[in-house]
This record gives sequence, structure tokens and C-alpha cells, in this order.
Amino acid sequence: NNPVIPSVITVNDASSLGNFDSSHETKIVVHGWQSSPLTLEEIRSAYILSGEAVNVIMMDWSTGASNLVYEVCVGYVVPAGEYLATLINFLASQGMKTANLHIVGHSLGAHIAGVAGNRQTSGTVGKVTGGDSL
Repeated sequence: NNPVIPSVITVNDASSLGNFDSSHETKIVVHGWQSSPLTLEEIRSAYILSGEAVNVIMMDWSTGASNLVYEVCVGYVVPAGEYLATLINFLASQGMKTANLHIVGHSLGAHIAGVAGNRQTSGTVGKVTGGDSL
């Protein structure tokens, strides 16, 4: 319902969910090293323009991903994944079915997606996709 203007979701704040519809499939897209959600804008647009009823959430961990030293950014992977797991648990508490969740990660974002899928406690995640040339 809101393909142009993003909503910022705050964990444990149901009023921040805006147009999120827990009955729809949910895609969480996680960018990689030295990038931001804007890097994966084509993926977001493709999901929205597909005509399917879908929620698209773009995780922004660009502060942690921006360091030129790769090993420094690697140190942010587990905390970012754990935070994303907390978000998934919150969304599940608001009615989202984890079986209808697809987490897509690029580069280090793929590792964040894996950590989140493993650490969330709300059920089996439907699909996790990771790659370095999405």
C-alpha cells in the first residue's frame, strides 16, 4: 500500500508498522559490505511491481557496513543478525507467519540473514537466500 514512501519500523512499537499487513508474504532485504538499502533498490522495486501482495522491509545497517576494513564490518554481522531476529520475533507477535517470510541477503548481508533466521524464535523461516551477486 505504500510503495514509495518508506516507514521506519521500531521493534516493539506496533504503531510504527504503518501499512505492514501480517497476512501478506514478507521479504526482508539486507544489503552488504560498503553499501546501503539504496544499493538493492532494484530488488525492492521488483517485489513491489510483481503485483503480489507483499511486505518489503529493507534493513539498514550501513553504519556498520561502511568501514573500508572488511574485518571491522564482519564484527557487526552477529549483532545485526540478532537485532534482525528481534525484529522478526516482533513481527511474528503482530501476526506475521514465519513460514511466509523470505530473508534475502547480499554479501555480508547474507550472513546477517543467516544469523537472523537461526536466532529468531518464532518458528521456521520460509526461505533464506544469500548471495554475492544478486
